[in-house]
Amino acid sequence: MKNTNKNIKEIKLKTENKSKLYDLIGSRIKSKRIELNMTEEELAKKLDVSEKDIEKIENGRQKFTVDFLAKMAYILDINKVYLLTGVDDEILKDDIQLLDSYIEFFKMLQSLSEKNKERLLDMFNKQFTPNVKKISKK
Repeated sequence: MKNTNKNIKEIKLKTENKSKLYDLIGSRIKSKRIELNMTEEELAKKLDVSEKDIEKIENGRQKFTVDFLAKMAYILDINKVYLLTGVDDEILKDDIQLLDSYIEFFKMLQSLSEKNKERLLDMFNKQFTPNVKKISKK
């Protein structure tokens, strides 16, 4: 019986989290629509849905597909990632560029010959090992 109660609580929590997600996405949609001076009716026409559907979406009471979200983002000229997460694309851009740099660096390392990998490791150890020893003595 305890497992059943635990499962029910987990399902309830997942449902609550989904509901909060739809609330947040709806709020972002509404904010952007208002920023664009667009009425619910205008947005509804562009999405080929009813005005009531837009109201439900903005209030987090209407579920929608990823395709619908993509269409919504396109019409509102807003990033899909922002709609889902609330994180501005500009913030992510720097992180993505840094990650791309790391990926390129590791690809370059993989392409080195074994001899060059050993040389690089030796250089790394000569450069950083003395500092590590100083830190570890404290």
